[in-house]
Amino acid sequence: MPKGFILAGEAYLGEINYIADTRDVWWWTSSAYFCPVCGEIWARIVMQTRDGTQQPFAPKIVSCPQHPDPWNVPGSLLTGFMVDKFDALPPDAIKREFEIHMAQAEKG
Repeated sequence: MPKGFILAGEAYLGEINYIADTRDVWWWTSSAYFCPVCGEIWARIVMQTRDGTQQPFAPKIVSCPQHPDPWNVPGSLLTGFMVDKFDALPPDAIKREFEIHMAQAEKG
């Protein structure tokens, strides 16, 4: 079964196991989360094929946790296609998302 790995900053957040089919072609690419303010790649979702080959990266423009973002929650992995794949996230990634969204809600 193909696998994916989530890295945010220096933290390894776990593994995603998924079933790739022709309807979910987007899921076959890796994602690099790029902050347009500081220019850092602050998170990665590394996707692999069934034989373990790493898929190429596609950029996701989302501010890192330190910078404002008018369209997304800064530092959140839940953008674009990931909004629909929340249940595929490993427990550490879900915990991180909860903390990031709660911090954003407290800011108002």
